[in-house]
Amino acid sequence: MFTKFNILILFFTIIIIPQYIHAESIFKDYKKNLEYADYLFTTEDYFRAITEYKRVLFLLPSYKEAPSIYLKIIKSYYNAGRYEEAITECDDLTIRYPKSPEATTADYYSAISEYYLRNYELAIKKIHSFIRYNKDSNLIIDAEIYKVMCLINMGYYEKALSQTENIKTKYPNIQKQHLYKYLLAKLEKIDDLPDRSPALGGICSAIFPGMGQFISTDYFAGLSSLLICGLFGSITYYTYDVQLRKDNKDDRNFTVAITSSVITAIFYSANIVGGVHSTVQYNRYHREVLIIDLEKDLVKVKLEGAIR
Repeated sequence: MFTKFNILILFFTIIIIPQYIHAESIFKDYKKNLEYADYLFTTEDYFRAITEYKRVLFLLPSYKEAPSIYLKIIKSYYNAGRYEEAITECDDLTIRYPKSPEATTADYYSAISEYYLRNYELAIKKIHSFIRYNKDSNLIIDAEIYKVMCLINMGYYEKALSQTENIKTKYPNIQKQHLYKYLLAKLEKIDDLPDRSPALGGICSAIFPGMGQFISTDYFAGLSSLLICGLFGSITYYTYDVQLRKDNKDDRNFTVAITSSVITAIFYSANIVGGVHSTVQYNRYHREVLIIDLEKDLVKVKLEGAIR
């Protein structure tokens, strides 16, 4: 006959111990999956890493390291260039674990993902929020630099320079001196970039077809404007001259001359617009080169904490 002690032993043997063994088995599988996911991440196989990280979260959704696993998913999407998915995961992490350190990092990734999506105004808003509530974060200088990059891309060069100079004032003990000094040096050279007046380009093309394009180094467009305007202008002059030389006015027919003059006027007007456009493109090109250099040296490089 079973005693209470025997029943208790039987209960532990049949119910508790198998559950413990099963849980221990899941925990070991979790460790292997997480190690494999980390390996995939380090080898830049980000999408397979995401699958393994999500498998771990499915097996152990309440595990204490879940926020860090969510953050690794965010970094995987970010490194893979899937910025919209990264933002979605950032929002999910901050909702699930709002007071965790990982939520702070997620706010940062959300902001810079907006930068890469070219949503500069929204990126600045998120960066302001991140800086305001995370003044002790080791990512705060990176966030300030991204804010400056947003201003540069929006064409606010003077404001970007001012913001860069303020970084040293706001953070006197700044550790990333090389990044700060490089950014400041680049921005101080903005005034030295080649700059052409669009109005001057249009006026030059009006005086001499193609000149506005030539001064903006758009030689093909300049030569095309010169040849086309010259060709139709010559045809117009010739056809008018031929008709005007006829003594009998009734024999004169200006249809070809008028048609040619209309075509000439159209190409001449397009030539003036082209002079303005070439000048604008010239200025834009040199600023885009500056931005590309900055992104290559400041943003695309693996800033501390920005990618890993």
